[in-house]
Amino acid sequence: MIQTNMPEYFYCYSPNLFRFLTLENGIRYICCALNENTKKKFWQYKSTPELNAALRNYRSMVKVQIGENSPNYTYGTNR
Repeated sequence: MIQTNMPEYFYCYSPNLFRFLTLENGIRYICCALNENTKKKFWQYKSTPELNAALRNYRSMVKVQIGENSPNYTYGTNR
């Protein structure tokens, strides 16, 4: 059995990212719920190589659209 550091689930709190993953990439979410503390809606996805590839693609698109060094860049880290 191969051990990885990949978490079992990915929780998406961004409606834009949700639309990108689900509508543009056809990745199905497991469930949709409200965070009991913040009352923010989130979508739960099973971590898969396809999901990770889509997240990398989204991150690169966000960097290009608003600029990696922009104060509005909030997805991921500014590396």
